[in-house]
Amino acid sequence: MTILIVDDEEILHLLLGDVLEKDGYQIYHAYHGQQALELMKTEAFDLLLTDIHMPVMSGIELIDQTHAQQPKLPIIVMDSYPHCVTQSHVSEWVTKVITKPFDLVDMRNAIQEVERNQLRSAA
Repeated sequence: MTILIVDDEEILHLLLGDVLEKDGYQIYHAYHGQQALELMKTEAFDLLLTDIHMPVMSGIELIDQTHAQQPKLPIIVMDSYPHCVTQSHVSEWVTKVITKPFDLVDMRNAIQEVERNQLRSAA
């Protein structure tokens, strides 16, 4: 599974990226929504993990544009203020919202759930 992590916090990229790579996932990194959209032009992703509050382009804008281009791409939001997603028009396109700071077990469980759903859809 190929995962794109989008967040402006370097430490999150280091920690989450390291853990998920050890779990066998291929990880790409972007530090804002515009950078993520550029990566999506050249790479195929199975899952998008994104923050909402970022410079250049917010996670809400990223989700909106991603859904327009890839409506079936699962999206997990990781943010300190989850109400920003639940009160937004993009909430219906989000697979799961995980509140920061989050437990790595919760993140792994959410990713594994996405994987199981993708396997079921492919069968």
